[in-house]
Amino acid sequence: MNDHVAIAPSILYFGTPVALLTTENADGSPNITPMSSAWALGEVVVLGLARSGHGARNLTSRPDLVINLPGPGQWAVVERLAPLTGADPVPEHKRDRFRHEPDKFAAAGLRPQPAELVRPPRIAECPLQLEARAAAVRERAGFLVIEADVLRVHCSPELVVPATQHVDPAKWSPLIYNFRHYFGLGEQLGHSFRSETPAIASRGHGQGPAPVPDQPCRLRADGDPRRTRSATARTRAAGGWSSPGRRALAARRTPAARGRARYGGGFRRRSGRARRRQAPAASVRRSAPPPPRPHRASAARATAAPRRCRTTRPSPPPGPRRRRT
Repeated sequence: MNDHVAIAPSILYFGTPVALLTTENADGSPNITPMSSAWALGEVVVLGLARSGHGARNLTSRPDLVINLPGPGQWAVVERLAPLTGADPVPEHKRDRFRHEPDKFAAAGLRPQPAELVRPPRIAECPLQLEARAAAVRERAGFLVIEADVLRVHCSPELVVPATQHVDPAKWSPLIYNFRHYFGLGEQLGHSFRSETPAIASRGHGQGPAPVPDQPCRLRADGDPRRTRSATARTRAAGGWSSPGRRALAARRTPAARGRARYGGGFRRRSGRARRRQAPAASVRRSAPPPPRPHRASAARATAAPRRCRTTRPSPPPGPRRRRT
């Protein structure tokens, strides 16, 4: 067993969702702050922001905010916002990498959407939007720890489980900030026993995973928390001929089985009688078949003169049986 190595990384962003915070500037204009230190505790979202950031200064004086959650396909928009700051002048420690931008919505190509309970606008392109208000702000080691009470949640209709209040985990995938690299979610490995949504047989987000019956998650023999399924079931759930497992299954099939799977039938050759029995094309005109030719012996008997039948004498009636002496 390999021993762990003690390291001292410069950052501890081990994989958390990216959020775009919209706050209100002193002049009433909106500001967007990209950040990744956020997690939920019931109806409270805890945020971590650098104390010197413009968004942190806005929240200390104006507590209203909107937590906008982008999807994996919007990572380029987040990266366009990263080197921008609403502070004017730009702080000394940011001047080598950041520049002042008064209108971040226009700079990133985003559309503001009015909020219902707070003053800052929502970001229309983000699938999930949480209107919130900062209830407690604490300072620690040059950062602000903000506890925000969520007031209202807005969600894209295609992400909602029909006839429920749940977000469909098969369709929603957050943008993950993993050691300053952007990632999306992979395939589902399992689900919690407290989950209120059915498990999914995932083919990867964006490929339309199909729901499967909800089953309790149990450990496999090797400790993997995935369900104990056969290799065939796992490869079928993975889907697509690009999967290595499906290619391995196809390699083990016989040529006839591969033909049936691809063309819907086998390679069985038809016999000569079956080929002759095949119906002719409509364009081919066939004449009536010739009359059958009689057999030679039958024709000779038909032309010969009739023969007379000889009369036979009737046999005498049986007499008395003689006894042997």
